[in-house]
Amino acid sequence: MAVKHKGVRILIVVIVLAGLLGWLGWYKLLREVPQVLADNSMEEFFKYGSIGTEDAAGVPFWLWLILPKMFPEYLPGPGGWAALGFVWEQGRELPVGFSKKTIGFERVGINCALCHTARVRREGEAVPRIYLGGPGNAVDILGYQRFLFACASDPRFTASHILNEIGAITRLSFLDRLVYRFILIPATRKTLLKQKEMWAWASTRPYWGRGRIDPFNPVKVAILNVGVGDTIGNSDMEPLWNLRPRVDHKMAFHWDGLNTDLTEVVLSSAIGDQATPQSLPLKPLKQLETWAMDLKPPRFTDLFPVNQELAATGAPIFQEHCARCHSFDGKETGQVLPLTDDLWRTEIAANLPGPLYTDPHRAKMWTAEAARWAQKLGVRPAWYQAVRASIPWLILQAVIVAYLVASHWR
Repeated sequence: MAVKHKGVRILIVVIVLAGLLGWLGWYKLLREVPQVLADNSMEEFFKYGSIGTEDAAGVPFWLWLILPKMFPEYLPGPGGWAALGFVWEQGRELPVGFSKKTIGFERVGINCALCHTARVRREGEAVPRIYLGGPGNAVDILGYQRFLFACASDPRFTASHILNEIGAITRLSFLDRLVYRFILIPATRKTLLKQKEMWAWASTRPYWGRGRIDPFNPVKVAILNVGVGDTIGNSDMEPLWNLRPRVDHKMAFHWDGLNTDLTEVVLSSAIGDQATPQSLPLKPLKQLETWAMDLKPPRFTDLFPVNQELAATGAPIFQEHCARCHSFDGKETGQVLPLTDDLWRTEIAANLPGPLYTDPHRAKMWTAEAARWAQKLGVRPAWYQAVRASIPWLILQAVIVAYLVASHWR
């Protein structure tokens, strides 16, 4: 009888210990805490708010923070993270375009502002001006990624070395040190090295450069898990300014007229930044979309002088030769043209092949199969007739998810 009671007591102890360990694992690795920002403004959310990227792609905060100090030789210059063109406001612990959220542990992710915040420095100014919604003209996204890969490949990327660096700026609890030593640091290194292999294709293409990004080939690899082929997708980062008139005039978004639905653009962009359908904060993203609709660019004349005499001379030239496609009231502005449209040959010598201003690499990213899938879903973006295919197959999964989410959102 005593043996039986002892066995019961042992079983109870085992169950309790297992429950405690399970709770501790959830608390330190999975517990999600609502993000608290400095204020409730949409400007603050745009700069530092979470769009759901920390869940699947977040880097442990303290590890992320010490990397520039520990591996400065892998940065393009001095200044820590600023060497990669990140915008850093005085007194903030993260650059603009980065979010910090606790999901078990504090994680760092990226958000929309990383690619959509411009900085301008007038002559004689030491501190650049920050313009939310502008193109990220100084940001080196591929450089950031390659920096992380180089750090993970360095033999010094070990728990002992990293914890020593972290210990120089903060004191982690005993339990947090264990979590970093045995879970977070090894897992981060393993993930980065795996991503380095996945991104080997990028070394065979032209370097993106500052203010530029390949928005679609990475989606083929990271989301669709398909071969990247031989396409080059480098493109300028787009500004978010003047969205409302673009929506009102039914203009196409992205540099290639990918979509005319702003909600789908917002959601698919967040997924492209490695948010997941489960981690997307739908309500804040809708609020962000509404706020961004009325973002205005700075007036050029408020920053730089304009020779009004030359401007007056150039105005009629612009109106005659450019306004049709580049003025807000232009007939073709924001519209996707079929390659057979005569406008492509305007003012081009008759002996030259046309059209001259299209991107064959971009066209290779589309398939008839994707078009059939899009038609079944009832999705037909504005450029369907122009390219005879509806949804780029490389982001088919992301757009389908975004479309389905958005259909329940409205």
